[in-house]
Amino acid sequence: MPFTIFIATYTIMLLAEFGDKTQLVALSIMSRTKKPFTVALGATIGITLTTIVGIAIAALISKNIDPYITRIVAGSLFLLLGLLTFKEALNHEGEGQQEKPTIKNPFLSAISFVAIAELGDKSQLFVIAQSLSGNFWEVFFGAILGMATILFLTAIIGDALIKKVPEKYLKFIAATLFVMAGLFIFLT
Repeated sequence: MPFTIFIATYTIMLLAEFGDKTQLVALSIMSRTKKPFTVALGATIGITLTTIVGIAIAALISKNIDPYITRIVAGSLFLLLGLLTFKEALNHEGEGQQEKPTIKNPFLSAISFVAIAELGDKSQLFVIAQSLSGNFWEVFFGAILGMATILFLTAIIGDALIKKVPEKYLKFIAATLFVMAGLFIFLT
């Protein structure tokens, strides 16, 4: 089926990042600067940078490692992400209050805070695992559009978006999708 990797990447990124720290970082910057669309654009660029890094890592891996091994690695990564997300959902008690730094440039702050927050995060590991399929463009656009959807929805509806669906439930949904993706890779 055409665009299967794109649709899967978009959907998982959308669900996995809803209520996650990337959205919360963006929301925090938005609320302090009153420039939601500037922050959403900057955060999307930050996500784009970490997605490019993830895809580059996957491209290097897939060119130098047997495809059978990359499938095992990708399937294992999805299962690990699922288990970690289940653990996160079970242990979720809300985030503690942190001191809020002054934001002078919301655009650059969003790029840097989000890019740093996402390096080595579950979503970047997901991009790497998904990219091992070799469909780099579908993964790239699915990941970016999934995150951009979350970020721009946050800009439009703010914290009402986060308050509608408890983060714990979204984490359970994302964890289930990660595990299903891992099992699918192992079974095909």
